[in-house]
Amino acid sequence: MVYITKYDGRREEFDPEKVRNSCLRSGASKELANEIIEYVTKRIYNGISTKILMKLVYDRLNREEAHIARRYRLKEAIADLGPEGYEFEWYIAHLLRISGYKTIHSPEPKIQGKLVDHEIDVFAEKAGERAIIECKHHFQSHTYTGLEVPLIQWARFEDINNNGLKVTSAWIITNTKFSDYAIRYSKGKGIKLIGWNYPFGGGLERLIESSRAYPLTLLSLPRFLRTNLVEREITNIQEFLKADPRTLGDAGLSNEKIIELKALSNKLINNGNH
Repeated sequence: MVYITKYDGRREEFDPEKVRNSCLRSGASKELANEIIEYVTKRIYNGISTKILMKLVYDRLNREEAHIARRYRLKEAIADLGPEGYEFEWYIAHLLRISGYKTIHSPEPKIQGKLVDHEIDVFAEKAGERAIIECKHHFQSHTYTGLEVPLIQWARFEDINNNGLKVTSAWIITNTKFSDYAIRYSKGKGIKLIGWNYPFGGGLERLIESSRAYPLTLLSLPRFLRTNLVEREITNIQEFLKADPRTLGDAGLSNEKIIELKALSNKLINNGNH
């Protein structure tokens, strides 16, 4: 029996099915997933950290299918968005657009509550729903989003509605997990939470995988180039593929690099099939 040491110090028994499922979600075949499990099982040891375990899986995937290995590190790619949450906010706004929402990033002028005005990360509207969304980004992918975030979001929601603006829902979207207190409070207040693997079957990773709107960080672009692309309303790989080469050139990419990155983007979205 082998135990894995989690980021927070907890230990849990190694479960090969978790490795299998993560590989399959990344696009690996059943045969490759089984090979990965065999490879990892021979190399793990009691007390191995989650970080080292994931690196073993990534390195083995990368030797076989580089584009699948990139998708496997989706969680780290989201954590790499920055600086200070700005890129994450734009990314979420565009991700929700793909899901059919009309979104505004950081509405200006600020939304006026009864007592004060409020800086909103994303305002989203669809089929009568009008949501204010707090985007909580963490560079450390194992950092929890705590109780203080829903406390503040609920205060915003109440103050805005007390001013008669009729916002129908308050959301919090994070790239990590929520604390138990944050979940308990949000359930009681009706705040919608979307985080990593939360809610089960409908977390942030599922939204990304279902739309194939992977973040630009999977392309290993320097931050200044990603910033240039975001300023041109290109926040994910779907938008990168659709972008005019002249727009990408204006963002600082050479023709050769555009061709290379579009080929990689096609592989990421289509699992290597054209």
